[in-house]
Amino acid sequence: MKKIYLSAAILAFSGSLIAQVPNSQRAMFSTKKIIKEAEAPMQNKALGVAYPISDFSTPGDWVLDNAGEMAPMGWTIDAVNDSWAFGSGIASTSGGNYLELYNGDPTTGSPAPSNSTFTATTAASIDIPTLTGGTSDVTIQFEQYGALFVDMQEVQVSTDGVTFVTVGDNSDIVPLTSTGGDPYPNPMLRTYDISGAIAGNPSTVWIRFSWSPGSQNITYGWFVDDVNIVTKPNNDIKTGDNDWGSLGLHYHQIPLTQVAPIDFWTNVSNEGSDAQTGVTLNVDVNSGANTGSSAGATVAPSASDSLVVNGLFTPSATGNYSFTMDITADLVDDVPANNQLTGDSFIVNDYIYARDTDGTPSAGGGEDGNTPGDFAFEAGSYFDAFASEQVYGINVTIGSGTPDGTIIYGKLYEFDAAAGDFVYLDETAEYSTVATDIGTEKTLVLFTYPTLTAGNTYLVMVGCYSEFYYGTSGFSPDQTSFITYGGWGGTGSQYYTNGTPMVRMNFDPSIGIEEVSQTGAILGQNMPNPFDNNSTINFELANTSDVQFEFVDMTGKIVKTMDLGTLANGPHSIQVDATEFASGVYYYSLVSEGSKITSKMIVQK
Repeated sequence: MKKIYLSAAILAFSGSLIAQVPNSQRAMFSTKKIIKEAEAPMQNKALGVAYPISDFSTPGDWVLDNAGEMAPMGWTIDAVNDSWAFGSGIASTSGGNYLELYNGDPTTGSPAPSNSTFTATTAASIDIPTLTGGTSDVTIQFEQYGALFVDMQEVQVSTDGVTFVTVGDNSDIVPLTSTGGDPYPNPMLRTYDISGAIAGNPSTVWIRFSWSPGSQNITYGWFVDDVNIVTKPNNDIKTGDNDWGSLGLHYHQIPLTQVAPIDFWTNVSNEGSDAQTGVTLNVDVNSGANTGSSAGATVAPSASDSLVVNGLFTPSATGNYSFTMDITADLVDDVPANNQLTGDSFIVNDYIYARDTDGTPSAGGGEDGNTPGDFAFEAGSYFDAFASEQVYGINVTIGSGTPDGTIIYGKLYEFDAAAGDFVYLDETAEYSTVATDIGTEKTLVLFTYPTLTAGNTYLVMVGCYSEFYYGTSGFSPDQTSFITYGGWGGTGSQYYTNGTPMVRMNFDPSIGIEEVSQTGAILGQNMPNPFDNNSTINFELANTSDVQFEFVDMTGKIVKTMDLGTLANGPHSIQVDATEFASGVYYYSLVSEGSKITSKMIVQK
């Protein structure tokens, strides 16, 4: 079966990005467990049996390779917590000694973190068939504690003591950073299938725990205890990643004009010893309003597959939509606890297009802690356009901690297949935040109200020049939400982030009509825009006043002024002649009663 893939736009630039901080997981809704179909016969269950390998009470049972580093750097086996991040070690079932990985303390800077790989390997090989009474169809199971940062925490096995194969790692867990993630539960039970990796010679098997540094060389600490070899149950389907959306992206608010067929999928693996037949993903939207199922799959032992419900439905009306997903199979599952699926919900509305879950906002962005006020960046997500339509604004939720007077703006990019990257399309006027903005959603109006092209992908960003916190809510797959320094494609660093920025498209045409000054004067957008001949600017005065227009290029240089003298209150207009300007982007301002309103025009000859 084929897995649903994300838009091709991701692949064009993903190689140049590195992981940034995740924030919070997507909100969970109702869940269902694997259930038995009514016609399936009852089966006798054969549950897995655990065979203890080590509780680390005898340190000599393990060989620690710490790359020449002195204790406490690298692996240790004792009952003493060395980690700078946790007050105590693992609360394992056996208690006493445990295996611990430590690498530097960033809070003190001493000792300096090591850029080395550390391993802890069983000193003697394990005869799996003798241990289990004849089977090598087994998993490795252990308890762990700690947290993931940018490091790699791997479990490996070998049948010759020389060549080791990775059978599992912790990369499926959201990393813990300053803006999101959590430590592991204490303890957390981990299970990895090793039957395929030891098939050649199960009578001599070595187990290894391997830690490798990331770009920071720092770890919170990794604690391991109570390592067991566990025989597999007969029937055990385990679910992995599951998701939904259009072209692989989930939109939690969708304008009716931009709805597209909704797909649902999940990955499953057979953790049991028997082949599983009729493994099916089932989806129920709005309690039976729309239902669908994937084709039934046969999953061999130690194999995996993707179950997909393609194009179940396309919403046809505004409203709230929620769904549940469950798995059915021909055989009764012996371990139902590892096959729960999460549901979700979304809203179809008139104008707002949002990737975030609209939950209680966490804060992304912020200050770098170096020179105050120099932390300029842009953050946002990409969106697929399913219909050609004008977009008028960019909405952003202002996060807690944003200082008064922070200047922000919105920016829109379009994916250019020829360039293989996103290119600038439009932006909004700048906005200065006030205290009452915290926790609220602000609408920033685009200058040209560009028309999106159906089938194209767009990057919607909020930018700033200094300390700014944008709201985040929900989880974004890798390479679909970003924070960049120096603007997209600039010379600064570019990262992807798993915490979804609360930065949205706004298709409401009423927001793009006019700008209003503090005096009540109104400035309209020049029409047409862009233009190559003449364009009209409409404006309205609340009071009789002296009026002047200024036209400024992108460098800030005033290229034209128009002194209109004293005008009566009411509507007025001026004509702009393109022959007076070179091709490019300009800002025009209405100056009246000591107040200035600014908009943007584009001359294209």
